[in-house]
Amino acid sequence: MSDLVLIDTNAWITYFDPEYRGMPDVASEVERLIDRELACYTEIIYMELFVGIKSEEDVRKFKSAFSAVPLKSLVDREVWNSAHQNAYKLWKDGVRFKLVDLIIATVAINYDLKLFHHDKDFLDMKMSLPLQEYNLLKKK
Repeated sequence: MSDLVLIDTNAWITYFDPEYRGMPDVASEVERLIDRELACYTEIIYMELFVGIKSEEDVRKFKSAFSAVPLKSLVDREVWNSAHQNAYKLWKDGVRFKLVDLIIATVAINYDLKLFHHDKDFLDMKMSLPLQEYNLLKKK
């Protein structure tokens, strides 16, 4: 397994705004991954974040933050073929999912990356897919 960690959109949102949902521990983990050069992202995560930008200052901070973080591309045809297979597996297993989350999970699986997130939907996917993940969700 690669040492790189694919950071999901919701964790990035928390990093850019640590008071978001009151989760400074998630923001701290993203910062730790960046500082240790373990963080990575993919195009769809970048675009999800970019559509939420509210100012020119946000654009500068955003571009600066991502300039030092490696990109794991989903442009590879193999990623899309795997996404189709994963969608079918989840559907057969009765797991409901968002398309963007399926693509993010597939990128993590195909590049042999661990996924850091704050989204219980990935826990549901992990029941059917070989997704390596970790999170700071509170145990119920």
